[in-house]
Order: sequence, then structure tokens, then C-alpha cells
Amino acid sequence: MTLQAHGATGIFGLGRKFRIADDDNSGQISHSEFEKVVAEHALHFTKDQIAALFSFFDKDKSGSISYDEFIVGVRGELNDLRKQLVLQAFEVRPRPQSLLSFHLSFLVVSPSFPFPFVSY
Repeated sequence: MTLQAHGATGIFGLGRKFRIADDDNSGQISHSEFEKVVAEHALHFTKDQIAALFSFFDKDKSGSISYDEFIVGVRGELNDLRKQLVLQAFEVRPRPQSLLSFHLSFLVVSPSFPFPFVSY
């Protein structure tokens, strides 16, 4: 079965799968956590195949798979078009100060505005 068949559609679904696999909440997937995921997905791999696959994801050879290593391993490197889109997105993003004031503007609410979940 594919990751998509197990509910990992898009980057958010992949992130969710990563967090589920990360049993100890370390932000990394250890070899034992990786073996558990392989078993849970009914992938009948040998120990050698699991080790080879783990090594494929563990690019920095740290003994664990980071989120970035996981995403690059599953989705691949960004192609030129995707790189350009990312660069364009960061060129047009608001400056931190204006972004902060934008978010703070939502916190300033008239006292007469009725919030149903706040009792006065």
C-alpha cells in the first residue's frame, strides 16, 4: 500500500504520518520507529531491505531520519519550477513587522463585539 492509501495526501498528510511515526516526539524517526512503521504498513521487507531503505532516508547518517530527510526522500528534491515558485512566494511575503501588526490587529476587538464563548 502507498502512503496516499494510508491517508498521507500532500505535505500536511506526510507531516502527520511523520509525527505518528515519531513515537518518542523527538522530531526524528529512529531505526526502531522506522521498523514499526514498515510493519504497520504490511510491507514485508527483510531486515536488510529495511536497513537499506532507512539508509536511503538518513542522508546525514545520524542514525535517525529528520522531517526534512523524510520529505525529500518521499517527495524528492525541488525541481526548477518548484524552486522558482518557492522563491517567488518568499519575495512577496510581508515583512515581519507588518505581519506582526496584521496579526495583532485581529486581537484588538471592540468590547461591544459579542463573542458567544466569552461571558461578560
